Amino acid sequence: MTFHDRALSSIGVFPKKVLPDLRFEKEKDFGEYIGYLVSYNLEEDERVASIILKPKNDTGRQPAILAIHQHNDEYHLGKSEVAGWDVNGNLPQLNPMYAYGQDLVKRGYVVICPDMLCFEERHDQHIINSERDAAGHEIFEFTKRIQLGSSLLAKYLHDMSVAVDMLCTLDYVDSSRIGVIGHSLGGQSSLYMTWFDDRIKVGASSCGFSTLSTILRDRINHNKSMYIPGFSSYADTYDVLCDIAPRAFAFTAGNSDIIFPIDGVHEVITKAEERYANLCISDRFKAHLFDGGHSFKDSEKSVLYDFIDRILM
Repeated sequence: MTFHDRALSSIGVFPKKVLPDLRFEKEKDFGEYIGYLVSYNLEEDERVASIILKPKNDTGRQPAILAIHQHNDEYHLGKSEVAGWDVNGNLPQLNPMYAYGQDLVKRGYVVICPDMLCFEERHDQHIINSERDAAGHEIFEFTKRIQLGSSLLAKYLHDMSVAVDMLCTLDYVDSSRIGVIGHSLGGQSSLYMTWFDDRIKVGASSCGFSTLSTILRDRINHNKSMYIPGFSSYADTYDVLCDIAPRAFAFTAGNSDIIFPIDGVHEVITKAEERYANLCISDRFKAHLFDGGHSFKDSEKSVLYDFIDRILM
């Protein structure tokens, strides 16, 4: 059994795809680009909203990006923060540091920004009200899926793959040039999505991972989609990244990020550099370490954006 097959088996049962029935619900002109609020089916009994950002130009089919939001225990935020657009007009001020979807549409990409399960429009108000803790919904979704032989990561990968399906239906998207990017939870999700879906030609992660062994060693709690039943008995994060090759991947990490131990990050870099070098494609992998903590500042954005441009533009 290959590593890929074994890991998929550990991740567990995936939801079944259904006819998506993509609908455009709302449109806003931002000057340089147009924003669309869209909805589509994820599962037979689940319909969700996402934001699509489209550049204002007429250059034929354009490259596209799946942009995944962070966690930060801010369950009220999701797609709107990444898109820089409070579509329902009821959120607090959005942090422009994490509006990387908005950044990328200005660079010429069609961008889709979905809510991950438990965030923004996808949190269960009944659970939040009854447990007085928004994190209760994430815990419930995680434990429910473990009981059913699945995992929260399986759900996230399914949902992200449907978002990519939506991009591929658009007549202004070049389906051969698709990437994924995210910060924190989004960075972790970018790693696994690049590994999972070979339509992704380049992945980019900001402060998204270290080795699982160092995270467990330091007793750091993380988002529940990080946990895969039995995975640490035969693999670690670097195995996922190495299995992405020969497709391209870049990531940034802060040397004082308290939730991703830097010695584990160095171990990931060493393994990945060796893998890409052995394939004679060292230019398709990049790791950028910076002085600082858990953030996605302009200096780190430029590293990842330039890397994506080199692969997709």
